[in-house]
Amino acid sequence: MQNSPLRRHAVLIVAACAFLTGCSQTMPIIETRYVKPAIPPSLAMPCNPPVRLPDRTLSAGDIVPLWARDRASLKACTARHNALVETTK
Repeated sequence: MQNSPLRRHAVLIVAACAFLTGCSQTMPIIETRYVKPAIPPSLAMPCNPPVRLPDRTLSAGDIVPLWARDRASLKACTARHNALVETTK
């Protein structure tokens, strides 16, 4: 009964099962989620429009304060924009 077909089949089945169990590993499931950062409302404020000029001839004394207000508004808007860019990187 050493070389019987039943014994050979049993040995082959046991060997195949042992071989296959070594190959069956459970692989972890990796899920990627993209999360939008929370943007502070102060960064989402629109930029101020340029100062409206009066409908008259302006002197240098009239223009300089208006120009300064526009420049300050532009500087604040640029700072908000840069902070928003840094937040969303």
